Amino acid sequence: MNRENKEIADILRKEVKQLQSDRLIKLESERKLEQRLMVGRQRIREVINQLVSEGILIKYEGKGTYIAPIVKNKYVNLICSPSIKLNDPFYNRMLMELTSYSAKNSVNMIPLTLDTLENGDMISPVLMIGKFEEDSCRG
Repeated sequence: MNRENKEIADILRKEVKQLQSDRLIKLESERKLEQRLMVGRQRIREVINQLVSEGILIKYEGKGTYIAPIVKNKYVNLICSPSIKLNDPFYNRMLMELTSYSAKNSVNMIPLTLDTLENGDMISPVLMIGKFEEDSCRG
C-alpha cells in the first residue's frame, strides 16, 4: 500500500473505530468519501478493499459498504447435519466464509456433533447448518 493510501486508510480506520457498534452501520458512499477526503474514486476503492480484507468493513454487492460489527462472543459452537456432503459447493463455500469471518474477528469456532453437543460451551451460540430431525436435537 502506498503512502497516500495508507494515510487515507488510517483516517478511515480511526473514523470506523469511533462509529463501530454491535450492529452493521452503513459507510458513506464512495462519492461522499471522495469529496470529503479530496481524493479520486479509484483510491477510495483501493482503500475500502484493503479495509474489507482486514475485516474492518464488509461489502454487500448492490447494497453498499458497512462497518463490521463488534463481536461480543468469542466462541461459536458449530454443528453440521450428518446429511451434508462436505464436497457440496454451497456448504463448502459457506463454511469457508464462516471460517474466514471467524478468523478475522478472533472468534473460535468449536465443531460439535450431535453426540458432543451437550459438551459444548452453552453460553456461546450454537450455529446449526443443514436439516436436522427434531428427535435428534432433543437431549
